[in-house]
Amino acid sequence: MKKSDLMVLVLVLSGSFLAVSAFLLPDLFSQNEEIKILDIQNVGPDKKENNQKKNDDLISKVEKGDGGRAKLTDDQISEHLEFWIGKWEGYDKPSNEIGDKFESKWKEKGKSLAFVGIAFEDGEQKDTYKGSIHYNRELNVFVDTLTYEKSGVTYKRHSVLDPESGVRNGFPVEPEPPEDIEVKFKWKVINRNNVDYSFKVLRGNETLEYKEFSVKRQIDKPKADPEIIKQREQLTTNLITSMGEFADALAGIEDKKSALDAAAKFGGIAEKLEALAMKMEVLGFPEGSQAEEINSQMTKFEKEMQQKMNKSIQPIFGNEELNEVLMPAFM
Repeated sequence: MKKSDLMVLVLVLSGSFLAVSAFLLPDLFSQNEEIKILDIQNVGPDKKENNQKKNDDLISKVEKGDGGRAKLTDDQISEHLEFWIGKWEGYDKPSNEIGDKFESKWKEKGKSLAFVGIAFEDGEQKDTYKGSIHYNRELNVFVDTLTYEKSGVTYKRHSVLDPESGVRNGFPVEPEPPEDIEVKFKWKVINRNNVDYSFKVLRGNETLEYKEFSVKRQIDKPKADPEIIKQREQLTTNLITSMGEFADALAGIEDKKSALDAAAKFGGIAEKLEALAMKMEVLGFPEGSQAEEINSQMTKFEKEMQQKMNKSIQPIFGNEELNEVLMPAFM
């Protein structure tokens, strides 16, 4: 096999959930021959035995302590499938270049998913695909199948889930790699929104190719209402003004009379601050660029207020007469 052909094979066999450049597959495998979907139940004896062995080898890695096969429960199957519902994007780890984008939905709730996706190469869209994934109880594997729309070619692979670690290992079923080549896939759940995906191509003990991707859930954020943004900005301005009034009142304390005047103001300022906080909570706290702008304003204000406070706070708390006036106002 030429190195150029090997690279095509590597990209092709990565399959869906990072199905990079699979549109090239017909050039490598078809050679004017019809490509048929391989199923372990309806192939010749040698192929069937080979695929069954691959399934058994994978399953043996997640055996229970009693030596029995780790059959998944209905809840484990449903939970794993439900995890993948939503929009996802996959990025090559070294380059951070997008390789795949897809969305999964229930096909049959708790039992199977349907998905549609886009494959990218060098950051450019190359093909679209659709497919499904379900759990085969007899084989004790997940089976995912996808078809590329431009080429019309279908791909299939099997994988075994370890529910405790969240790791799923798999191999291609259709199309099969050459006899001396082995392809392995691995998904590792990092958290609810991130999965590490990798695949490697082996010839015996030699690793011919290895790729790693970060697969990230895409969360749709509702667009902020312009009126709400405006109200948040006004609330922030009012908040800074009220806090400034507090700092000015504190900085203006020189004697008992000015302390009494300041104490009289503190109650009204506290009520305003509480009302502003309640309004902000109802509106929802700022996000994105607005949050950054507000944080910048607050940081600048805090520095200015700190300078005022530093000049006035020590003399105040070192004076018993002023303390008697101010402490009740702070309680």
